[in-house]
Amino acid sequence: MSRKKPTINDLLREKLFLLTYERFKHLAIDRFEWDGLPNGMKPQYIESSLFEHGKALFIKDPILGFLCLPCNPDGGMNVYGEFLQYRAFGMGYDKSFDVDGDCVLIKNNPSMSSTHDVVMVYSNRITELEKTMMVNITQQKTPYIVACNEKDLLTLKNIFNKVSEGEPVIYADKQLQLDTLDVHLTNAPYVADKLMLHKHEVENEMLTLLGINNANTDKKERLITDEVNANNQFIMMNVSYMLQMRQQAVEEINQKFGLNITVKLKEVEHGTVHSNLKTVEGGE
Repeated sequence: MSRKKPTINDLLREKLFLLTYERFKHLAIDRFEWDGLPNGMKPQYIESSLFEHGKALFIKDPILGFLCLPCNPDGGMNVYGEFLQYRAFGMGYDKSFDVDGDCVLIKNNPSMSSTHDVVMVYSNRITELEKTMMVNITQQKTPYIVACNEKDLLTLKNIFNKVSEGEPVIYADKQLQLDTLDVHLTNAPYVADKLMLHKHEVENEMLTLLGINNANTDKKERLITDEVNANNQFIMMNVSYMLQMRQQAVEEINQKFGLNITVKLKEVEHGTVHSNLKTVEGGE
């Protein structure tokens, strides 16, 4: 059975989703600032692994030295249900490590769930809203259905083309009986503005879950102080447990390998990207 060829709408939908996904992925992996990493290890290696897989393994390979790679459980469990081994993998690399050996597990969050899943779900919602807005806007271009004789079809097309081009006067044959035309309204209401507001709400909801400060509404003047404080507190909670997981791993890495790595919330021009959240650093 031959596979159905994707339409232009299918391709546009896929491209729109990828653009949305990549935009928020970049924000997600750029939330934390790492310093003091071993030579050759970039912060995006760590954050990309945490984003995609929910965990990463900081290891000291006897040949390659310090690495930070994605990993999967690879062994039994202790009495608390924690895995005793993890297998690190990379391009041309696949090796198992004991948790008490030359490695430290870095968790994205307490449950080691990936940020990819959050961004995937919300990017799909945003893409569907974008598609609906485009359809609604397109519907505004064709608000009428005109029933006419076949002999008048070309004449009417030319008339409507002139109307759309802004002609100040339309000239038509006297034999054209305009009063006999059967005109129907498509009655497609304009709701793109409401959909845009909802799209912003969905975007802000995702930013809140990522722990990135946002207005949380396009009607800021309607917010009361308690609502603002409640949203800021939720943002702080979402980012604090992610920072704490990285902080705990940094402390263990520094103690085990004698390094001086630090991790904190990334600062931007007008302060941190998070709302009034105290940053925490690893090391002495």
